[in-house]
Amino acid sequence: SHPLLQQFLRSCRAQFESTPARIEPLLPAPEAPLPRRAAALVEWCRGFLGGFGLAGMALHAPLSDDAREILGDFGAIAGARFAHTDAGADATALAEVLEFVRTAAALLHRDVRAAARAGKRSLH
Repeated sequence: SHPLLQQFLRSCRAQFESTPARIEPLLPAPEAPLPRRAAALVEWCRGFLGGFGLAGMALHAPLSDDAREILGDFGAIAGARFAHTDAGADATALAEVLEFVRTAAALLHRDVRAAARAGKRSLH
């Protein structure tokens, strides 16, 4: 296994396991052009959904209504095309969407872990 990938995995785990969880999607720097940052967030959501799906829905079932709603919201973001018309308003909107993604990913992680623990308890 590549040391850089292991370091990245440790960093991701630390973000999800911190209290409160603080997810920081790997995106271009805040100084990067807004369209590039927005496109990267869309791609991040696509990748998140792809990874979530690859993990297998059996691992995630049963999902709460909130978790299903978060996945739906990520799907909406993944299918979005940001219209860049007002730099100030666009920057604010992107910041709000990014904050939602950070919080929602943490909530989804917590929900899935709780469901997994409950599922394990019910098997015994």
